[in-house]
Amino acid sequence: MSENDSQQKQPVLNCHVCGGQCCRYFALQIDKPRSAEDYDHLRWYIAHRDVALFIEDKEWYLQVNNKCDFLSNEGKCGMYHNRPKICRDYGWDESGETECHGNTGANDHEHFFANLAALETYLIQKGKRWSGISKEEFAALRTKN
Repeated sequence: MSENDSQQKQPVLNCHVCGGQCCRYFALQIDKPRSAEDYDHLRWYIAHRDVALFIEDKEWYLQVNNKCDFLSNEGKCGMYHNRPKICRDYGWDESGETECHGNTGANDHEHFFANLAALETYLIQKGKRWSGISKEEFAALRTKN
């Protein structure tokens, strides 16, 4: 089957449904934290404006909430015919099914941390101590939560 045949059989994404939600952030996979210093780095990342963290399929991701320069106010791509390959490929899972913000599977995260408090609550619940916090302070936080 040629590339054109496979593209013709793929369903069309309804990008107008969500107004370009996938163009309002990008996420990068990061190393799974293993040490107190790693957890402290996560705290530093999320202390920055417009940054979130999430876990999906047991992998950690850093999410930067920053709109693409080419996304119009109407939620349309201003460089659609010349967009990067990652944009062309987005929205399709390994089986060829649609999986984007226009349907329910896009934000199927195990955990999502929008702010420092959410991350620290998770770390406390998991018993993960981070750099700069004493054992006593950590024990007190665990008792409180």
